[in-house]
Amino acid sequence: MARQNNNEIQDLYSEWIDNPTPLICTRLSERLRSTGRSDEALEVAKQGIEEWPTHISIWVVLGRIHLENDNLEEATVALENVRSKDPFNLIALKGLAEAAFKRGKFDQCSDLLEEYLLEQPGDEEVKEMLTQAKLMNAGSTIVDKETEAEERESVSIEKEEEDIGDIVAYDEEDDSDTGEIFPETERMSKILEKQSPMAKIEPLISPESTVPDEELSNETSELSEVKSKKIVRENAETSSIDTQRVRREPRSLLDLFTSEEQKELNLKPYNHAGEKD
Repeated sequence: MARQNNNEIQDLYSEWIDNPTPLICTRLSERLRSTGRSDEALEVAKQGIEEWPTHISIWVVLGRIHLENDNLEEATVALENVRSKDPFNLIALKGLAEAAFKRGKFDQCSDLLEEYLLEQPGDEEVKEMLTQAKLMNAGSTIVDKETEAEERESVSIEKEEEDIGDIVAYDEEDDSDTGEIFPETERMSKILEKQSPMAKIEPLISPESTVPDEELSNETSELSEVKSKKIVRENAETSSIDTQRVRREPRSLLDLFTSEEQKELNLKPYNHAGEKD
């Protein structure tokens, strides 16, 4: 059988050299393909396409050679070219369906096989391929839906993380600006002290005062009760007098008492060392 094939191929080669025709080209390339001599078959078919570019049979053989070599894109181009000239070419339909199956385009494969079976309903091989294509298409659809759901979930998680990041960044920005939103405790304390009603009444003792601590402590202890009564009375008087009047800040502790109170309590101005009354 092998010798017979070789002799046939040799005769076809002789004819191809002596009198090349589209028919000889088709028969030679197809025989080379069927005997496993794919490279030679491809070379003859390409030469035939260059010489007779519109010959359908050569394009069919070229498409089958590419399909067997798993050159799926080249096979699809060749067989689609056949269908453009002969829409009901069954070899081209079956070849395109097989190429679509190998490329994972099971939906397209099913359509081509169903179209093929309209002309050849008894082809069991094609029926089996159609069953497999439909099963693979159903499984692919499920996988695509799961993948789509995972992608949506991933996008949702990324969006949530971005929102959380924005909130954290906003909080950090607010915290970094506490100098304006929340003044320092010491500065705020001074502001509140100035705004307090008692700040307008109680005298401010200068830190540069030369009054001895011990004497000042004794004097303060004796006058604490009188001072409290004085503050209460002045508060009552202040509330009944014109509230727009500005009170003069006392210059010393004696300014807190009337002349009668100073005499009653025997209060005298303090003399610094070396000074006389």
